Amino acid sequence: MPVLLASRNTHPKMAFGGRQNSVEAIASYQQALLKHLFEWTQSLNHYMDSRIRMEASILETCLKGLIFWAEETENQPL
Repeated sequence: MPVLLASRNTHPKMAFGGRQNSVEAIASYQQALLKHLFEWTQSLNHYMDSRIRMEASILETCLKGLIFWAEETENQPL
């Protein structure tokens, strides 16, 4: 079964040279985490029965929307 792993490169403290509280670092970390969750959810498909697969599909759709939102709002001023 796939395992969800966090990457040190996507942690806000590592991604922007230690500026953990910067808006850019947090946005970048959120976006990387959402993409990782989406990929992990997709990889689970062949381990699930049809009922769970349907719920995972709903989760995938929500994650796609959040990824889109994160990418669209990343460069906009607060």
